Amino acid sequence: METIMSDLLSKVGIPSLVVSIFLFVIRIKPITLFTSSTIEQKILSKEKAFSIKVFKLLLEGLVTVILMFLITESLFKYKNLYYGWIALAITILLIVLLMFVMTLLELKEKTFIDLFGHLSNKSKIIIFIGCVITSLGYYLLPIYFIGTQIYSEVYRENISITELFGVLIAVLIMYGMITYTTLIPISRIIYRFLNFDKINSNLQNNKPVYFEDGGVKWYLFHPINESMFYLGNEPYLNSSNKFRFISKEDLMKQILQVD
Repeated sequence: METIMSDLLSKVGIPSLVVSIFLFVIRIKPITLFTSSTIEQKILSKEKAFSIKVFKLLLEGLVTVILMFLITESLFKYKNLYYGWIALAITILLIVLLMFVMTLLELKEKTFIDLFGHLSNKSKIIIFIGCVITSLGYYLLPIYFIGTQIYSEVYRENISITELFGVLIAVLIMYGMITYTTLIPISRIIYRFLNFDKINSNLQNNKPVYFEDGGVKWYLFHPINESMFYLGNEPYLNSSNKFRFISKEDLMKQILQVD
């Protein structure tokens, strides 16, 4: 089936890169994988699990770039909207806040709940909304700069078609680079700080899966080939000090539980 689709797409003149991406999406079956349970995802092969992560990352980047472009076109498409001193002040503030949050997470091991959990619900909601709005600044700042300084050239009088496409391509490339090198890593930090990993039920798929044997919990890490799985006595690989292997046939006979 894949060979037929590949030949068909190639014959109608679709670039080989697009064909490869299309076939990659077909192979990983994204709908099936995204709707699978915790246990189903744990028994995926390393290659399949890696493919899922790559697909999710590409999709996240694509959606982010599209949203950034739409915001640029809606709000920041004119050069006269740029105020250098405001951009500089916001940049410094966001860098300081990011360093503060990273210090809390990595050195103090504290999150939003640890800092503000003792406050009333109303106060926590207000502070939480403030944190979310501030987080948007990391996305809006590059949009503001690129939109007013580069994308604004689209609206310059007498711009040629070649120059127009050049500006659009440059903007999309810059947004893509910023998304993958800066925005996605920062979003992961903010995500952890705001405890979204405990709120978002989709991350249930990352919970440890285990079965009991002789009173010992054996946690399922990953398959090492098509027929054998790697186990440990702790929820995470780095914290385990006992390991064993189990065949897929024997694993299917166990009662698997989510920790």
